[in-house]
This record gives sequence, structure tokens and C-alpha cells, in this order.
Amino acid sequence: MKQLHVLFLLCLQLSTAQAQSLVMGLQEAIERAQAQSLDYEKNRNEWINNYWAYKTYQAGLRPRLVFRGDLPDLSRTIVPVIQNDGTETFRARSLANSFAEMALEQPIVPTGGTFFVSSQLSRIDVLSPVSTTSYLAYPVVVGIRQPLWGYNHLLWQQRIEPLRYEESRRRFDESMEMIAVKTTELFFNALLAQKNLEIADFNYSNADTLYSIARARFELGKISEVDLLEIELYYLNNRNARDLAQYEYNYHLLQLKNYLRLDEDTDLQLKVPEWLPLLRIDATEALAQARQNRAKTLSIQRRLLEAEQEVAKARAERGFRADLYLSFGLSKSAPTLQDTYSDVQDQERFRLSLEIPILDWGRGRARIKTALANYRLTQTEAEVEQSEFEQEVLLQVQRWNIYSEQIQYAQRAWEVARKRYEIAWHRFRRGHIQLSELNAAKREQNEAQRQYLSSLQNLWSAYFVLRMLTLYDFEKQQTIEYEIHEEE
Repeated sequence: MKQLHVLFLLCLQLSTAQAQSLVMGLQEAIERAQAQSLDYEKNRNEWINNYWAYKTYQAGLRPRLVFRGDLPDLSRTIVPVIQNDGTETFRARSLANSFAEMALEQPIVPTGGTFFVSSQLSRIDVLSPVSTTSYLAYPVVVGIRQPLWGYNHLLWQQRIEPLRYEESRRRFDESMEMIAVKTTELFFNALLAQKNLEIADFNYSNADTLYSIARARFELGKISEVDLLEIELYYLNNRNARDLAQYEYNYHLLQLKNYLRLDEDTDLQLKVPEWLPLLRIDATEALAQARQNRAKTLSIQRRLLEAEQEVAKARAERGFRADLYLSFGLSKSAPTLQDTYSDVQDQERFRLSLEIPILDWGRGRARIKTALANYRLTQTEAEVEQSEFEQEVLLQVQRWNIYSEQIQYAQRAWEVARKRYEIAWHRFRRGHIQLSELNAAKREQNEAQRQYLSSLQNLWSAYFVLRMLTLYDFEKQQTIEYEIHEEE
């Protein structure tokens, strides 16, 4: 019996712990969303992808040590062989070629060429008709491959890739602020539904009390049946309103829980934000911060550079092109590996490759015209986007300043309406006013509270939207930057 009692207490404690409610404010909800929501995971993965793309670009500018080889290349073929009298005959031939090279290569960004140092070793084994072995070694070869008067993609990458990387970094910061905007919307939708449910429960409780009092008065003959029916209708309407408010609350609360990745059975209670960011923001300062911090500015610069890059590429590929190959090294051929690296001889190589278009039927000119047209289009689009972007910032500042004033009036209106309803309720219970007057006071109180919560939502949404558009914290007066740890 004692064991059953202990088991009952444990089950009671467990059920109480499971039913324990989680009280959450707006800032706590935003912090959780910025750390655990699916939007955060998506934005983080996009940033990591851009991060490693930039690391790939940086690695491509550093020296690269590479091994190349054919170990071996075996062939059995029938080939024509020239005889001593000048005639040819076909003979079967079997041989194995082996090749190994160790090369160190370094891109040259200012010129677009490549500097290299390599060491090579080749071996040929003739298996038939006569078995022989020979080696060819290049112990050291130093050289350069250099395009002349051509398109230097390394130089353009050096100008574009850092912009692309910084742009992705700022887009991540903007996405974190966008999470705050979305969380604010879901939070206040659920909070407003929660308050509507509290209002509906309160109104239903009062209506139930009034209905009980009215029935008692009707039995005593103090009120007419018409008055009783009016109060009964009032009771039924409040009951229906409570049921509808319960559905709306469940719906919006579930949306918030899903976004925050909370269990559906979590008893979540939301707190009305007490602290308000009542700041007067200067439009000129906000616009300056937006131009300096936003990814949009870097995006416009990058796209203009990319369009300019295409123009330079089209012009370089249309006209005279030349490639220079220059190398100096040591070499030796011998029947044994040891002799290959003794008494080596110097080796030089110089090659200049030319490509001169003679007749291309206007292809090169058309490519240049296309690139120029695209560049001018990009310029126009950039001007439009810059203008729209600045206009959006200015309008958001105006919206913020209006909302920061409205919230004070809404808060005072709610306090006045709440006091008025309390007075009307007490006067109605003493029989000094009619039910219609009480209903009017109740509607005014409910509407005032909804207007206050709606103004609160507008204020906080405008605050985080403005932070997102400028990437600037006006309260702390500092640029917004989020830390992120890359996966190694």
C-alpha cells in the first residue's frame, strides 16, 4: 500500500512537471528563433557555402604542389618501321611508358600568368622485338606561362570575390534581423490571440454571473422576461465568442511553436513587452548607415564589376591574342637511372603563340555590343534599385517615428477604457445603468486593448525592419554583426 502511495506521488509530480508552463517574452522568442529555427539553419548553411567558396578562391591564389604521372602506360601495337633500303614494313611492338612529375605552380595575379618549378622523370621499356630500357630526366625546370594583351581573369576575381564574400556576410546579418521581424509577427499574433481569449473568458465569466443574477431576479419578479432573454442572448454570444477565441489562440500559438521548434504540448504563455524602444531616429543618419552597411550596396558594386568584366573579356577575345611560354631547365637521357642525373645539359624553350582573327563575320563586335548593352542595363537597374532602397529606408524611418508616438496614445487610451469599464460594471450591478451601456463600455475596453497590442506589434515590427534595412542598432549606436562559427 505504501509503494502504491509513493508511485502515485511520483506520477503526480511527473504530470505536474510536464504541465509546467513556459513563460516567454519577445526577446526570448527572438533569441530562440535566431538559434534554433529552420530559417536560421537555412541562412547558416548558405553562409557556410559562401564562406568555403571564398576559401576556395583564396586557396587558388596560393602555391600549389601537384604530382602527375602515368605508372605505367602499356601498349602492344603493330607499327610501320622504316628499313635500311628505305622501304617500310609492319612490325609488332610492345612497350611501357612511365612518367612522373612534381610541380610547384604559383598564379601571378597582376599579369594573369603562372610561374612554375617542376621536376620530371620518364622511362621507356621496349618489351619486343628487342628488350631495352632508357630514361629521360628533367631534374629542374623553371618557367612561366603568360597571356599577352589578353583577359586577366585573376585580376577581375581579385576585385569581385572579396565583394561577393562581404556581401554574403552582410546578407547573413540581414537574414538574422529578418528572423526577428518574422518572430515578432508570429509572437504578437499569438499574444493578441491570447489576450482575446483572456478577454473572451472574462466576458463569458461576467455574462454567466449576470445570467445567474438575472434568473434570480426574474424568479423574484424584479425583471421582465424580455430583460431575461436579452441577458441570456448576451450570455450565449459571449460563450460563442470564447469558443472562437480559443480556436484562434490555438492556431496562432501552434504557428509560433513550430517556428521556434517547441513541442506542440508545451504550455507556452506569452508576456507583453514592458520595455519599449522609444527612439527618435534621424532619416539622414539611417540612410547613411544603410548605404554603408547593407548588402544591397555591395551587390550593386559587384554586379557592375561583373558587367564591366564581361565587356573587358569580349574586347580581349575579339582582337589580337598571344600566349608566351618560357622555360629553362636541365635534362639528360641515359640507359640507367643513375647516369640520367649526372652530366646534365641545360635546356631552354621559348614559344609565342598567336591568334589573329581575320574574318569572324562580326561575331567579336556583336559580343562587345552585347556586353556593353548589358553593362548599361545593369547601370540602370542599379540606379533604380538604389533609389527604391533609399526610399524604403526613408519611409521606414517615417513609419517608425509615427508608431513611436502612437504607442503612447494607445497605451493611455487602454488605461482610460479599462477604468471606464470597471466603473460601468459596478454601476450596472447596482442597477444604475442599462446592459447596453455596459456592453458599450466593454467593447471600448476590448477595442482599446486590441489597439494597444496592435500598436505594440507595429512598433516592434518597424523597429526590427529598420534594423534590417540599415544593419545598425540605434539604441546601442553600433553596427549589427552576428558571430557564426564555420564548420571545419
